[in-house]
Amino acid sequence: MRVVDYPAALRFLESRINYEVTRGIPYRSQCFKLQRMEDLLAFVGAPHKSLRAVHIAGTKGKGSTAVMVSSILREAGYRVGCFTSPHLETVLERLTIDGRMCSEEEFADLIGQLVPAVEQVDREASARGYLHGPTYFEIVTATAFLWFAQRQVDFAVLEVGLGGRLDATNVCFPVVTAITSISMDHMEQLGYSLASIAREKAGIIKPGVVTVSGVVGEGCEVIQAVCTQVGSPLRQLGRDFWYVFHKPDPKSQEELLGNGELFETTLDFAGVGELRGVGNCISKSDAGHGYSTITMAEDNSANWVLENLRVPLLGEHQAANAAVAVAIVAEVARQGWTVDEVAIRQGLMKTRWPARVEVLHRRPLVILDGAHNGASVEAAVRTIRQFFGLRPLWVLFGTSRDKDVKSMLEILLPECKLMMFTQYSSTGRALGVDELFRSAIELGAKEDKLRANPDPIAAWRDFYQQVPANGILLVIGSLFLAGRLRRVMIQDLARKERG
Repeated sequence: MRVVDYPAALRFLESRINYEVTRGIPYRSQCFKLQRMEDLLAFVGAPHKSLRAVHIAGTKGKGSTAVMVSSILREAGYRVGCFTSPHLETVLERLTIDGRMCSEEEFADLIGQLVPAVEQVDREASARGYLHGPTYFEIVTATAFLWFAQRQVDFAVLEVGLGGRLDATNVCFPVVTAITSISMDHMEQLGYSLASIAREKAGIIKPGVVTVSGVVGEGCEVIQAVCTQVGSPLRQLGRDFWYVFHKPDPKSQEELLGNGELFETTLDFAGVGELRGVGNCISKSDAGHGYSTITMAEDNSANWVLENLRVPLLGEHQAANAAVAVAIVAEVARQGWTVDEVAIRQGLMKTRWPARVEVLHRRPLVILDGAHNGASVEAAVRTIRQFFGLRPLWVLFGTSRDKDVKSMLEILLPECKLMMFTQYSSTGRALGVDELFRSAIELGAKEDKLRANPDPIAAWRDFYQQVPANGILLVIGSLFLAGRLRRVMIQDLARKERG
């Protein structure tokens, strides 16, 4: 196939196996084949081998952490490529350099360079024992590697797509790896215990490469054991770095709602050193405001604290992500790269990451969130209550078949006055509204508190009209749903503001 423009590039990608939109995602070595990815990259000069990668896995927070790290390193003066997935509206979102998306022309050219390699791997697939040739995700990942190498980025920040051990990004050569959190998600692929999920995430850990872990509770011991086994120095949240989340005052948030100011999460951070307790680390009298430059001594004896860091992503979970991001940057600094306090503060403040408790409108509050498992839905609801109090909540919900629907509904149903079910597409992976409705009834929901409309745009427009000015409309359940609705919601709300 000859790729001559962006539409042709998209047609080529859409002709490939895409496990992101299939009803069941296989996660086994016959389908997720790192050697196939190595073969594909070898035919275009192995661009991944020239990249200085920061590799980030985790059930929740890996995308947020990746964009925070990218923003900080960019503010420090480095050219930074960032690869994330999935996208909301366009595949181009997945590839950025210095915060700029890959252009349609660049993307088409890159895909054109990869097509002969894909066709070659296709021809060799059967002989090498592959069930199929390169997938949609593998090709997009290879596109990012190729673009970053050709543009000679200083750092390539890579978010794992699924799991870690078998993910296509795991062919990279990291200078730091990180695991943000472990919770129940993708159980059919990764296992039905936190320990088994942690083992899959820990598959990105490399010998001699520092691992930064934000994992707490069950799963933490697995990460520690793998680091010990492979010889990876571990920087552990609660042992080597800490954070304190500044719980917001809902009354002050009311003022922000009225004057149109930016909503922020504020935290204090303490780094590796002799200080071993959160209280001591954050004490102004003991520690002060930290140092102007992160310069870690070889024996880890340096103490440093950064107070009142601000990030325009809401919630304590984002404070945790920011702490992991700063700890990652500290490890980069240990390797001789200069990152000063201003870069950290400005990088966090300039972080943009849509559909993560994103406030799209203020009266009524309209919030868009891509949470798609119990832990992330719980974090979203907790954040909304912390920042905006107990005002009444309306929920527009749609999700995928492979998600733990029960755990999400158990959190949302007691919180909301009314719930509308929809679905982000008619593909087999999207869970139908009838099934969602039945699940809610089985959990004890009253029928008069439930609505259903399979058309997400019609559901949004109808539901929005029912929310009073003092209410909150939360759209949640899937990044695919968020991507389907975000632009429509913004356009509709802008028209309303214009009258």
